[in-house]
Amino acid sequence: MTHYRSRDGLYTVEIVELSGTPDHHDGQWLRLRHCGFYLADVRAVTDLEHYVPLTELLDDDGLATPFTSLR
Repeated sequence: MTHYRSRDGLYTVEIVELSGTPDHHDGQWLRLRHCGFYLADVRAVTDLEHYVPLTELLDDDGLATPFTSLR
């Protein structure tokens, strides 16, 4: 599973695969957490940017996220 975090560590993002959901929201989603608590599942990177600036996200190695190139 791929993880990203904000520079301040308050937000984390992981790519999750949902299947067999009762509301047919199957597929890959970006799961956003704030201080470890679930905040939202979003489908698109542009929706993620409503919560946290993409330039603030780093991968597990502390490198800039590839999301910034997807805008």
